Amino acid sequence: IIILPVLSKAQLPSDVIFKKYAEKEGVEISAMSGFMLKPFVENLTSSLTEADKQKAQKYISNISSIAIVQSSNAKLKKEIIDEAIKISKDSKYSELISVKNNGQNLKVVNLNKNGKISEILGFGSNNSEMMLVSIQGTFTEEMIKDVLATASKYIR
Repeated sequence: IIILPVLSKAQLPSDVIFKKYAEKEGVEISAMSGFMLKPFVENLTSSLTEADKQKAQKYISNISSIAIVQSSNAKLKKEIIDEAIKISKDSKYSELISVKNNGQNLKVVNLNKNGKISEILGFGSNNSEMMLVSIQGTFTEEMIKDVLATASKYIR
């Protein structure tokens, strides 16, 4: 129900992947608008300090959508990852993380336009499945650094 409105805007290269595979057998797609994320903020931030909770709410309000595509079908898994790799090699995207370890691969890139990040795209696969995650909105490098620093206080 939520997938079609979120995916119908098709403005970024990754949106093409989500639209292309939305109806394919063996592919699962989940998508949520930024508006729908707001009810989850209270639950996600309940254990944070008040200052960190306010930061989290501010940053989550900058998310316009989150979309996830998953597949364990070998052929589709390869196709989707190949398309994601092609997008990540576009000069508009900058690599944030790349990990290859024992058959598991993970890559995170961002789309940066004039100092504003409009998408964080993460994708990875292992021997059995793959996942592609697109977080779209308006972010700055400082915001991402702050989120990572704040998260590191709570992740042990």
